[in-house]
Amino acid sequence: MNRIKELRTKKQLTLKEFSSNFNKFTKDNRDNIKSISYATVSRWEKGINEPKLEMWQALAKYFNVPVSYLQGLGMSESEFKEKLFNTIVHNPKFAKNIAGYFSGVNQDIVLNASNEITENNYQELKDSFVLSFDITPFKDKYNFFSSIDYSISDDEFQNMILDKLNNDNISVFDFSYMFPELYKRLIDIFDKMTLDDEYFILKKVGKNILFDELKKHYQERVEKESKENSISDES
Repeated sequence: MNRIKELRTKKQLTLKEFSSNFNKFTKDNRDNIKSISYATVSRWEKGINEPKLEMWQALAKYFNVPVSYLQGLGMSESEFKEKLFNTIVHNPKFAKNIAGYFSGVNQDIVLNASNEITENNYQELKDSFVLSFDITPFKDKYNFFSSIDYSISDDEFQNMILDKLNNDNISVFDFSYMFPELYKRLIDIFDKMTLDDEYFILKKVGKNILFDELKKHYQERVEKESKENSISDES
């Protein structure tokens, strides 16, 4: 089954809202992409009719996913999260191996999942994980999901996850998936720290784009403080 409904509902759009938005999205390419009705979308979602290739491509562009994912290949995002949750719960060592790739509350979720699980709360924790766990560290995630065979073994799944994370060279401080305002917020925080504390944080960040920018800020603070101390001594 294709994933048009999954992606539409993720955007919190009704059939009518989606068809209207999509028609606006494709209006400049009306020669190749015809306008659609909500009834047409409903038939696509139920598998009664299939979009043509040009329409698949336009839909994929609208949802910002590869055509393969949209057509239903591999795992859906929720299926991936469910399997990841079960793997974490039943393999604490695996959880520790991947925890460092996630930040904040998501890291806590990974590390605590196997400790907090019981027969009574299993379904509740799994549903919460699928709904709220942030998997942004996976670059090109929809291409990745569509490449995973639904019948993959647990060992193969774990190795695939670790290989993906390692190959992407992901850091929790990588600009590629952080909010644009992150740097500004960090600077606001660092300005309230002592230089010693800021230096300590820099050592923990590691070498990447954010490290270079924060190091520049640190050096500017050092120079500014040095000048202020020099002026103070002269007076």
